[in-house]
Amino acid sequence: MNWYVALTKPNAVVEKERKPRRGESREVLEERKALLPPQTVMERLEDLGMEVFYPKVRIVRRALLNRTKGHGMETVWMPVFGRYMFVRGDPAQIAGVRGVAQIINNADDVPGVIPEKVIEDIRRRFHNYKVEQMVRGMKPKRGDKVRIMEGPMRGWDATVELVDLVKGLLTAVREAMGREIPIQNLRFEDVELT
Repeated sequence: MNWYVALTKPNAVVEKERKPRRGESREVLEERKALLPPQTVMERLEDLGMEVFYPKVRIVRRALLNRTKGHGMETVWMPVFGRYMFVRGDPAQIAGVRGVAQIINNADDVPGVIPEKVIEDIRRRFHNYKVEQMVRGMKPKRGDKVRIMEGPMRGWDATVELVDLVKGLLTAVREAMGREIPIQNLRFEDVELT
């Protein structure tokens, strides 16, 4: 399979926040989310078995936080290439996914193949700048085995216990000395699925 560049439709990559219903716990919300159909173009592509690379950079900007606090600084993840994403798969199948506007063509008016070396170079450059790959398949779920890559517990293996998709944090547990030790407030980008 080759890599291609897909131009997405406006707001097709934006994940809408799903809030708990009245009286619904966060755990029930997570279970309900798992049963809902994919909502972003990335999720739809990955559900078809395609690999998606959509790098984002962390930007600190001035923003209106709320009416009482006024302006302050907020951290947001912004896409590096705007509405363009790299997808490995069949170009006809990619073009048929809801949310994809078109596949970028080369001069011969056929879908332009991106060499694997170019993708690896982009990944390596962005990894050096601490860029997170926003890939749904990389987001841990409860029960996943992860390796902690940053912080004082670097190198430890643990099991995901609780995931907060809104904040991008998780709680994992590690068995030590006959009991489970919780490791809280781990960021998604600080763990790796094993």
